[in-house]
Amino acid sequence: MLLRKPSHGYELAVRFGELFGPGWEINRGQVYDMVHTLQEKGLVERLPARQTGRRAQQYRVTPEGARAYAEWFGTPSSQSRPHRETFYLKLALAGPNDARHLLESIAIQEQACVDRLRTYAEGGCRAPEEAGEWEILAREMIDEATSTQLHGELELLGKMRRRIERLLEDSPDSSQSSVARISEQRRIPA
Repeated sequence: MLLRKPSHGYELAVRFGELFGPGWEINRGQVYDMVHTLQEKGLVERLPARQTGRRAQQYRVTPEGARAYAEWFGTPSSQSRPHRETFYLKLALAGPNDARHLLESIAIQEQACVDRLRTYAEGGCRAPEEAGEWEILAREMIDEATSTQLHGELELLGKMRRRIERLLEDSPDSSQSSVARISEQRRIPA
């Protein structure tokens, strides 16, 4: 974004939110940390206040930063990695006595996916008013990718939930009522 025009941290955070939408939350502190890191590496530089006429610190890309960007952009994206969310760590470490807790975690995870999908349905594909055709297309593709990923995660969570519920139903020490209770606590349909 700094390749297009010099900006200050707050403006970068706002533009980032407009570009990526609700699927990729970022706070201003992260932006300022990243700008500071890029500045330490010599990839961006702070403009003198007298040159910008503004109180907020503005930054621009250095020639070295432009070269690094071109190199980064020309590098293929890394392979997809398995999920690294806390939920999957819990799943991997769970034992038979944790099944009910897993069902509760799955219900929370499912609801989070539904909430994010709802957020996208309400505000997705909204590029800034001054956005050009390319930025609008990019934003639509990002929204579509996020929506597809969330639907896939919902499907996977549903499969996990059903498998754990079957295991609990077949277990001699589990009662049907505990499975029903957990299922009733879910806030989305199966």
